[in-house]
Amino acid sequence: MPAPPATDHAIVTEATLPAPRAGAPGMIQVVEYSYSDTANPSPMLLAWPATRALSLDDQVLLSLFVDAFAGDESTDLYKLLIDGKTRTLDVGARAVSSTVSSDLGQPIYIGLSGVAPAHQTAADVAAVRTAVHDALAKLAALPDGDPALAAFAARVQSRITARRRALAAFLDAPPRFGYRGTGSEWMTHLHALERAPGFARSLTEREILDRAAAIVGGRENPWRSRLPAWGLLDQPYGVVARPSPALQRQVAGQRAARIQAEIARLQQEYGTADTAATLARYQADY
Repeated sequence: MPAPPATDHAIVTEATLPAPRAGAPGMIQVVEYSYSDTANPSPMLLAWPATRALSLDDQVLLSLFVDAFAGDESTDLYKLLIDGKTRTLDVGARAVSSTVSSDLGQPIYIGLSGVAPAHQTAADVAAVRTAVHDALAKLAALPDGDPALAAFAARVQSRITARRRALAAFLDAPPRFGYRGTGSEWMTHLHALERAPGFARSLTEREILDRAAAIVGGRENPWRSRLPAWGLLDQPYGVVARPSPALQRQVAGQRAARIQAEIARLQQEYGTADTAATLARYQADY
């Protein structure tokens, strides 16, 4: 059999991609966005950088943990920062969310939505970050068999059950390959399964979820060693968005200048002096 043709192009895989160029550790930024009203509530985000190379088992367990800690109104972080009856820090936020990305380095995100204008500051980001760190550290320090540990384990177990059901429904639904707007769910799922060991891979993640349930179901605190290993006790990046009427005026002015420059170019091209006539000629050509 003849040898394959020689090529000058190296094979690019995730392992050969350049390392992420991260900002300074623990950096906090207040980022303006174009908006007419300074009273607009805005999002705040904590991000643990892309420094992980987790097995699929660990990534699934990490995703389950983060969702149980900060995924919705049933979580510890919702009670700590959102619920008016139990919160210890009020930044006016209305909801909490979280995700573990499947991108290279597997960054982790915890976000708040609806942060009040008075709290769209670097100091408030730092305060939220401290509250999140203290809650994570408290969870990692719980003694084996503690009732609070069991309550958190129950929330993780409920997410394991939900994930099993979601995967079963996902596999029962037509993939709609070739249709527009199908999303990337299948690509993401198969890409994740690439990291599973062995030749046979379970599309339902049955064995992975069984192992996660066993870890969470014991008396020992499984987060004591895993949270430091996952980097969740390290200081994350922090960012909050702030509306800026000045930026909106600047953006609108730049847009108007581009429009006028393009009209002037078309007038020169068509030999016209009237804007309406110029645009009519352009519309006909278009």
